[in-house]
Amino acid sequence: MDIFILHAVNNLSASSVGSVVSIALAQWLIWVLLAVVVGLMFKKNGARALLKQLVVGVVLVAIVFGVVNVIKMLVQRDRPFIDQSIELVISAPTTAGSFPSSHAALAVAIVSLLYIFRIHVSKQTIGVLVVLALLVGVGRIMVGVHFPSDVLVGFVVGAIIPFAAKKFL
Repeated sequence: MDIFILHAVNNLSASSVGSVVSIALAQWLIWVLLAVVVGLMFKKNGARALLKQLVVGVVLVAIVFGVVNVIKMLVQRDRPFIDQSIELVISAPTTAGSFPSSHAALAVAIVSLLYIFRIHVSKQTIGVLVVLALLVGVGRIMVGVHFPSDVLVGFVVGAIIPFAAKKFL
C-alpha cells in the first residue's frame, strides 16, 4: 500500500503545474505555517510572552528534530527515489534516511505550539493549520523524498513530543 500511494501521489508532480505545487508544499509551506503560528502567538499574547514562548517552542521543535534523527539513524530506510522508479522533483536531500519525515514532524509540532501555550483560536483556524501541516507531508511524498509511512510516523512523532512536554510546562 505504501508503494502504491507513493507512486499515485508522486505522479501528481509530473506536470509543470504539479511540479511547482509539489515544491511549494514540500519546501516553502512549512515556513508559511511557522510565520502564521508565530503571528497568532504574538497577536494573542504580545511581544513579552512571545519571547518566552519562542524560546520554549524552539527547544520543543529541536527535541522533535533530534528524536526524528535518532529514529532515522536506527531505521536507516533509503529514500524512495533511490529504489523506486519515481520522479525526484527537488535536489536529492543531503541527509540520509527517509523514516520518519522531519518536515512532517516539524509541521505538526509547530501547529501543536498553539495548544501547548493555550493560544485560543477558532476551530476553523485550527482546521486550516492542520490541513497546511498535512499538505507539507503530502508535498514531501509528491517530490519523491518520502514514503507515505515516513510522513505518517513523522506526524505522530511531531504530535506526541509537544503534547507530552505540555505536562512539564
